[in-house]
Amino acid sequence: HGLAAADARDVGRRASLAIDDVADCAGEIADFLNHQAGRWGLRQDVVERALIAIGEIVRSEAGERLSPSRLIVEARYDELRLAVFLHRPVIGPVPIDPSASRRPRRWMSLQVPGADAAAMERTPGQSRLRLEFDV
Repeated sequence: HGLAAADARDVGRRASLAIDDVADCAGEIADFLNHQAGRWGLRQDVVERALIAIGEIVRSEAGERLSPSRLIVEARYDELRLAVFLHRPVIGPVPIDPSASRRPRRWMSLQVPGADAAAMERTPGQSRLRLEFDV
């Protein structure tokens, strides 16, 4: 794949990468994050933790193959943290708990190896995962 096959865009300390097929995207994501780390002055140990967490998510979803394989990786960096968002289209209904309050929480907290914090949001047609890494 490589960055040439994907859409990479930079805006300040925010960048995104569109991947058309997640089947074999680990190298593509690693190249993207390493390139941004060099531009932003981000430490390599933070990038390595991010790659571990993203790898866990991509591997777990690869076995399901219930949703389309397109993935958008968005990275945001400030002096305190690296935040990585994984956006995926979702086929099928979004499960809703009937006992939930009328104003459900938008983000559900998760535990993901390598991440200091993680949360997921599912809306009709899209799933978003937020991974945070303290710098």
